[in-house]
Amino acid sequence: MTYDEKLTPYLRSSKDGHDVFVFNNKFLVAVNTNVNPVDDIDMGEYDTFLCEISTYIKKDGRWCNAPYEFFLENMTEADVNKYLQEVLADV
Repeated sequence: MTYDEKLTPYLRSSKDGHDVFVFNNKFLVAVNTNVNPVDDIDMGEYDTFLCEISTYIKKDGRWCNAPYEFFLENMTEADVNKYLQEVLADV
C-alpha cells in the first residue's frame, strides 16, 4: 500500500499489511490490507484491497477498546488515502 506523503508522518507502524496511524494523539486508525489485491470488475484496471479499517478515539487519556468507526470493504489505494485524509482533516 502506498500512502499519500501528507499521511506518512502519522504512520506509527507498518508490518505485513497492518498499518497504524495516529493523528495528533486524537485518532488511531488501524488499516489491514493483508489480503492480496483482486481485480474488481466495477473498478476496471484498478487494484482493490479487502480493507479492514478501525478508527479509535481517546477517552480519559486512553484509547477506547471499541472502535469509533469500523468497516470491511473492497477499496482502492485512492479510497484508503481519501479516508485517512478525511480523518486528518477532522483533527
